Amino acid sequence: MEIQIREADLKRDGVRIANALSEYLNPLADIPRFEWLYRRNPNGNVRAWLALENEEIVATGAVFPRRAYFSKTEIVAWVLGDFCVSDRHRTLGPAVALQRALLQASESGKVPICYDFPSVAMTAVYKRLKIHPFHQMVRMAKVLRMDRRLRERLGNEWVAGALSPVGNTLLALTAALQSRVDKTLKVSLQQSKCGAEFDALAERVGMSFDFCVRRSADYLNWRYLDNTYKKHEFMTAERAGTLLGFVVFSQSGPDGEIVDVFGEDDEFVIGRLISEVVELFRRRGLITVSAELITSHPWRKVFRKFGFYPRESKPFIVYAPAEARSPLTTNGALPGRSWFITGGDRDS
Repeated sequence: MEIQIREADLKRDGVRIANALSEYLNPLADIPRFEWLYRRNPNGNVRAWLALENEEIVATGAVFPRRAYFSKTEIVAWVLGDFCVSDRHRTLGPAVALQRALLQASESGKVPICYDFPSVAMTAVYKRLKIHPFHQMVRMAKVLRMDRRLRERLGNEWVAGALSPVGNTLLALTAALQSRVDKTLKVSLQQSKCGAEFDALAERVGMSFDFCVRRSADYLNWRYLDNTYKKHEFMTAERAGTLLGFVVFSQSGPDGEIVDVFGEDDEFVIGRLISEVVELFRRRGLITVSAELITSHPWRKVFRKFGFYPRESKPFIVYAPAEARSPLTTNGALPGRSWFITGGDRDS
């Protein structure tokens, strides 16, 4: 049976899309998530495309608008995501046809930039479309407690339990020695929704990068604090009433994640924010903390200074119409040029 590709009507097809995502992609992709992610995006209308066989959805993919700064201009970019294919149609044909339709829509809609964090399967789709990785995303990780690592290496619960307190004390001592205190810098947990101070910071800092999603208050509130299936918290740094930076973080079981970090290009401020989140995770008894950053990220060295080590990496894809490609490079690392991308820039 021939596969047909068409753009979805989110009102009419919404429940079917959510069901397909739940079955083919992630069981957490339920109706509340669909309503939050697809219908309440403050940056514009989400669009989705379907691959149909006898009117049955066999694949779906979507584009999520993001207001961003690109080459000193504010634009609306698309982050591609929620791409999934049924188990019965895992050949490249339907996936390539569907992804080609999304990219053609960006061309006709004159969208300056599309970007994606593809899975292994999607990397094969991009390869078929002759679109190569723009850069790599790397997960930086730090061990907070030795318990799990010692159990894995020693294979003896009793010995690991006896040695863990010593290792944990050494890790905490090392972190304490790295800390510096500046009494003029106020670092605290955000207890309310993001306000105008986040808008001011986004405008002040975002334009300094070649590409950076505009981290406005309405975007941050929607993306993180209104998130229906994952809890996020904010740690902020301010001096004399001016917001200088923030970290968005979450935790899952014994593992913590720094989802996003943003602020003035001040190594002390960013380092203090990172160290405060790390120590909060340590007090909560978490075992590891990680952060995902583009490999050319300007603050990777700050994470490295605070004991984060690179682990696995994954491709980062950028697609642009021909007229927008001149500021792009194949490796994203021309001198003086920087893309500010973190794991929080994904679709959800």
